[in-house]
Amino acid sequence: MKKLLLILLVVLLIGGGVTVAVVTLSHNNDDPVTTTAPGTTTPPSTTTPPVTVTFKDENGALLDAKTVDAGAPVSFSYDPTDTAEWDYTFEGWATAPDGTPLSALPPATEAVTYYAIVSAEKQQYTVTFNENGGSDVPDATIPYGGTLSEPTRPTREGNYRFVGWTDAAGESVTFPLTVTGHITLTAAWNETVDVSAYLSALLEGYELNPYAYIPKSLQPGYAVITDGQIASDYASDFVSVSALRYGGFGEQWNMVIDNLEQTKNFFTVLSGIDSVVSASIVAFNNHLDSNPDDAAHYETRFGDYDVTISFHDNTLFYVLSFETAGLHPEIMMTYDPATQNKTVRIQLSDANALKYEITEDSYTLALRYLGVRRTWFDIRREDDGSVKGEIYEYLGIDGSVSTCSAAQFYLSDTYATVVGNKASGIPGFTGYISEVYRVNDGRMLGYEVRETLSSIVYNTLWFNLDDISGINSYKEVTTEEDGTVRYINGSADAFVAKKVGGLSLKALSRRFDIELRKQYYYRSNGDGTFTKVEATVPMLFVQEENYSTFVKDMKDTNGVTVSVGVAEADLAFIKSEYATKVDVFIEAKDTVTTEYILDYIGTAYNT
Repeated sequence: MKKLLLILLVVLLIGGGVTVAVVTLSHNNDDPVTTTAPGTTTPPSTTTPPVTVTFKDENGALLDAKTVDAGAPVSFSYDPTDTAEWDYTFEGWATAPDGTPLSALPPATEAVTYYAIVSAEKQQYTVTFNENGGSDVPDATIPYGGTLSEPTRPTREGNYRFVGWTDAAGESVTFPLTVTGHITLTAAWNETVDVSAYLSALLEGYELNPYAYIPKSLQPGYAVITDGQIASDYASDFVSVSALRYGGFGEQWNMVIDNLEQTKNFFTVLSGIDSVVSASIVAFNNHLDSNPDDAAHYETRFGDYDVTISFHDNTLFYVLSFETAGLHPEIMMTYDPATQNKTVRIQLSDANALKYEITEDSYTLALRYLGVRRTWFDIRREDDGSVKGEIYEYLGIDGSVSTCSAAQFYLSDTYATVVGNKASGIPGFTGYISEVYRVNDGRMLGYEVRETLSSIVYNTLWFNLDDISGINSYKEVTTEEDGTVRYINGSADAFVAKKVGGLSLKALSRRFDIELRKQYYYRSNGDGTFTKVEATVPMLFVQEENYSTFVKDMKDTNGVTVSVGVAEADLAFIKSEYATKVDVFIEAKDTVTTEYILDYIGTAYNT
C-alpha cells in the first residue's frame, strides 16, 4: 500500500528567535495516525489496572478483600460455623445481601463486593429413653428449644412402681421438657411397698422405755430410803454402822441413771400424741384408698398438729409438729423396712433435742439438754443374753466443754459392772473406777479405783463399812489443827491408818483407811416418781497389794479384829473386772465427741 510522507516545516517565532519543528506523518491505510507533541512520546496502552474483590458473610461482616489483576478468576471458600441451635449451609455468593446466589464467580473486571448466602435449619436432637427394665418407650427427635411432653409411662413386671424419669446426674426430670441437646432419660422405679403396713409398724413401736435393758434392781425405784436412814452428821456422835442404809449407787452408775432420767423429759411429749397417731393411720389408709398410686407423700392436720407422711429413699418418715408456748416442737419418726430399725427425733427447742434408734437387740440415744449437756448412750444385747452399754456425758456450752465423763457397763444375770472416770467425790481425782453390783438385789459389792498421783499408780479396793465385821460405829471430827480425825467402835482413841512403809515409792501412802464417799439413793414421792438423795457414807479402802495383810495390820495398829464380809467369789469378780475392763475403757473413752453427738442428733425435718 502506498505510504504518504509529509514533512511539515513549522516556523515558530518565539521571543524573536526562530524554532523549527518537524512533524512526520506516516500513514498506512490500516494504521491510525500517531501524533507526537513537541518534546513528548506516548506509546500505545496495552494493560488494565488491578481491581479489588471484597467478600462479606451473611451478616455483612468482612471476611476478606483481595486485589487481583483485571480479568483474573476469583474464588473464596466459606464454611459457616454451626451452633447448638442452628445447622448452617453455605448456598453461594451474591452481589447483594439476601441476593440470588451466582452459579459461578466471573473474572474480575472491576471492583466488586460479594455477600455470602447462608441457609439455616434448627438442630435436631434425640431424646433417648432408658426404660431400665420397663416396657419400651420410643425415642423422640426434637428441634433445639422445642419441648417434649411426658411420654406414656412404662410398666415393669414384678412389684415395681414407676417413679419418673431422671437425667444423667440422677436428677428428676419434669415435663414438658425443653430440649437443647442429645439427652438420655432413665426410668426410676420403686418396688411396690405396703406403706400402710410400714406406718403401722412404726407407730406401734416407736415408744422407748429408756430402762428397757436395765434390771429393776438398778433403777431408781429400787434404792429407796426413808427419812433417817442416811446419816448427815458424823461429828456429833458415833453413828451405828447397822443403822446406815447401804445399797446406794456409786457415781458411775449414778451418771447412767441421771442421763436416762433426763430422757424421760422428752418421752413425756410422746405420751400426748397417741390419739394423733391413731388418727394418722386411719386418715392415711383412707388416702391410699382414694390415691393408690400416690403413696409417696401425704400431709394433713389434726387439731393443733401438722402431720407429714413421706416414703422416699426406702425409708418411711412420719413427722408431727405443733406450736406451744411460742415454741415449735417437732417429732420425727423413721422406719427402714429392710432392717426394721426405727428412729425417733424429738426437738423441743434449739437447745433441747433428742434422737434415738431402736433395733431388735439395741438402742442408741443422743441427747442435747438445755444447751449445756450432750450425752451419748448406747446399749445392746449380746448373743449370750448379756448386755453391754456405754455413755458419754459432756457438760458446758457448745464449743467450750467444761467436763467430760464416760462409762462402760456390763450386765449379766449375776453382776453389773460399770467402769468410768467420774468422781466428784474424790477431789482432784484423775483416774478410773470399776463398780460392781449384785443384780438380784442391786447392792454395790464394792469398787476398785486406779488413781495416778505424781506418776505413782494406786490400786485401791473400796468396801461398804457394813461389810467389814469388827467395825460397829463410826465418827470423824475435822479441825484446822488436826485435820480429819476418825474414830471407830466408840473408842476415844483415834483410828490409825497404817502407812505402807519400806523403801517403795508408796512408803508414805496409807495401806488402808476410812473415808466418806458419795452414794445416791431415792425417796419415793408417793405417785410413782422418786427424788434423788445424795449422801456421804463411810467406806473403807485397802490398797490391793496390801489386802492380804489387812486383817493383821488392823489388829496391829487399832487392836481390832476384822474381816471382809464380801464373798470370795464376789471379791474375785471385783478384781478381775478391774484388771480387764479399765484398760478397755481407757482405749475407748475418747471415741464419741460432742461434734459426733450433735451430728447424730441432726436438725429438724422442717428446717
